[in-house]
Amino acid sequence: MVRAELVNLAALAIIEGGKLLRGEKAAVGASALKAIVAAATMARAELEAVGIIDEATDELERFDIRIMSQAEADAHQDALDAEDADSDVEVFNTTEDQGNEDTPAPTPPPDLEALRMKLAGIAEMRGAAGLRALAVQHGAPAGRTAEALTAGLLDHAARHPDVAKAIRGAA
Repeated sequence: MVRAELVNLAALAIIEGGKLLRGEKAAVGASALKAIVAAATMARAELEAVGIIDEATDELERFDIRIMSQAEADAHQDALDAEDADSDVEVFNTTEDQGNEDTPAPTPPPDLEALRMKLAGIAEMRGAAGLRALAVQHGAPAGRTAEALTAGLLDHAARHPDVAKAIRGAA
């Protein structure tokens, strides 16, 4: 984008300079044109100095700014939360687990509704920051909203009984 704008400024200078040389009415006067060229030259030098424009490579940094509606923002947030939840997948080697008779019996699933109420209490007392700290402490996905954090913690607790026990004991 920066390179394109510098090209646009150079084109403006060439077009308007040509009009001035032919005696036509230009959008800018000679002094303004000189100032535009000087500013563009200085801007390019500064951008090269800080590494935004690098003549050694054709790759540019890309900045996308998009204003979303509330519905789009909510949908985007839900997608990010789902992505965070998907990143906490465990893989089990079933061929090794089948032949091992010393494997303890599976622990019954925790009472998720009781855990949900406990997490709601934590959220009420400490906000999303309290839930986020709990998620980070136990390796659960750290969502961006209280709802996403609660869902991530519940999912994680359902697969890890020690986490469910820790959540029940959390103050």
